[in-house]
Amino acid sequence: MFQALSAAAAAIRNTSVSAEEVAAAKKHLLNDAYGIILENSLSRAEDLGLQALIRKEILPVAQAPDLIGSVQLGDVQVKTC
Repeated sequence: MFQALSAAAAAIRNTSVSAEEVAAAKKHLLNDAYGIILENSLSRAEDLGLQALIRKEILPVAQAPDLIGSVQLGDVQVKTC
């Protein structure tokens, strides 16, 4: 398992992300954020539960566009030591 993890980490270190990929990812996340508003109550409950479990807080949907919009290319580039 360690070898597989090391190989995956090495592959990530050698991968760069383009500005176009970041823009596409941001667009996708925004669509997801706005879609949450229209989802049924079961899907919304699942989203809220995951946020509470992972983040220990619940992000209001209205904050998502600003947070997603603030992500820049440098935020997602791998930094090697």
